[in-house]
Amino acid sequence: MMDQIFDKLKDLDIKKDSNLYIDVGTSIDAPNAAQWFLADEKAVVIGIEPSKRNIEILTAGRDPEGYELPYLRLSDMTVQHKGKTIKSIAGRFVLLPCAIDLVPSPTTMDFYYTEENTGCSSLLKPTDKFIEEVGLEKIEKVAVLPLCDILDKVEFSGVIMAVKTDTQGKDHRVIQSLRHHLHNVMILFSEYNTTYLDSDGTDTGVYEGAPSREESVDWYVKFQQDVGFKVLDADWNNILMWNERAMTTALATEDDYHLVQHLCSTIDWFGE
Repeated sequence: MMDQIFDKLKDLDIKKDSNLYIDVGTSIDAPNAAQWFLADEKAVVIGIEPSKRNIEILTAGRDPEGYELPYLRLSDMTVQHKGKTIKSIAGRFVLLPCAIDLVPSPTTMDFYYTEENTGCSSLLKPTDKFIEEVGLEKIEKVAVLPLCDILDKVEFSGVIMAVKTDTQGKDHRVIQSLRHHLHNVMILFSEYNTTYLDSDGTDTGVYEGAPSREESVDWYVKFQQDVGFKVLDADWNNILMWNERAMTTALATEDDYHLVQHLCSTIDWFGE
């Protein structure tokens, strides 16, 4: 199974001057990847999505009614916006059907499919209260590996322009699974919180074993101090950071720095 996943990387046409992006948890639209393609003519993207249902919708293309952001349609490898083809991404995008976690080596784990809002499917079991809200369709085994294993297979020596994670309670571990590649990432966009405030103000989790919002905030504060990333923006669930230390260690070129500024200022990271 893992060999088949890694073989898909051969479909990615990475050139010396390409800009590499990683989209962990594309769901049915991959709007971040779509915006990267529109903002950067040299973008190549590795998408990662374990849900078979989400992959089917992403391949066929979503119903664009009422959806404002650009999205991907893999049946013809294009960026779509409101039902119209905007750009071809042939050779510049691959989708790996697996999940990411901080595991020592590739393995398989249970994956929980939610009935409503398939983007809420997770390696973590939904709480009983959340199951009442979104339903639990099935539990299926999926391939799971650390992100560093994928990047080790990619023949690319430049910086990684952006890593986006949206993994329903596993995001801290996904970031950690970059391991020796983390210092080479310029932008991190992560869903750091999966809890919500109850009517009585209680911080309520929706996945068993997921960190509380307070624990997540503490983790990112320490992460900034230890790794050298700086918070640029955040809302209740998501956080946008950039690798401030990369410029001082000469990992990134001046062109990389200007592209980071362009991406951070022009992309609708928070879907507003």
